[in-house]
Amino acid sequence: MTVIRVLLGALLGAITATTLAWSGLYAYGVLVRHGQGSLFDTNPSAANDFFIAWGCAVVLAAVVGAGLALRGKRS
Repeated sequence: MTVIRVLLGALLGAITATTLAWSGLYAYGVLVRHGQGSLFDTNPSAANDFFIAWGCAVVLAAVVGAGLALRGKRS
């Protein structure tokens, strides 16, 4: 049961980080670029930076989510 809680915590953390990262990228395209392309069009190296930051955020959020799941009630 504990393994399932840890996996679910990690999955929820990864989903949350992914949703925030891609929502931020979309908001940048809409609010800053006004629909005239994306961040990747303005700066080609931004794609690498975004994907590295996204990957790091997913790993960090998964670890935190798993840690929070372990801190809960143990059975």
